[in-house]
Amino acid sequence: MDPVNNLILMVGGAGQGTSRVIVYDWTANGNVKPKGIITGPNSEMKGTQGPPAVYPPKKLIIIGMYGPGELGTPDSYFGVWSYAKYGVPPIWKFGGPNQLVRQPRGATVDPAHKTVIVTDKRVNALITWFFPEMF
Repeated sequence: MDPVNNLILMVGGAGQGTSRVIVYDWTANGNVKPKGIITGPNSEMKGTQGPPAVYPPKKLIIIGMYGPGELGTPDSYFGVWSYAKYGVPPIWKFGGPNQLVRQPRGATVDPAHKTVIVTDKRVNALITWFFPEMF
């Protein structure tokens, strides 16, 4: 949820190894069209994992992307997308591909220290990145 910009963001699978973020007005009621959808081949979204983190001042969402395989893969990473733009690649990727992240789970932000904190099931770790570019 983004209480600053009055938006609700829904993250989930769209089938066939793709995922999406659907953006709605906070006050939407009934059968309404979304304000936007981040999906498609250009978005580089595959299998989402864990709860995402939202940074409302810059309209950013951080999501763990999980490669195929029961034990995770080197293809996994955390990505940062703008939910002000749709159908575009992540602004940043970290933790992979071919780096530390194998089975991403949750993410959160610590704006006071300009860090992103994530968890990974396979490496059994809580990982902190100093990420001033995001803030």
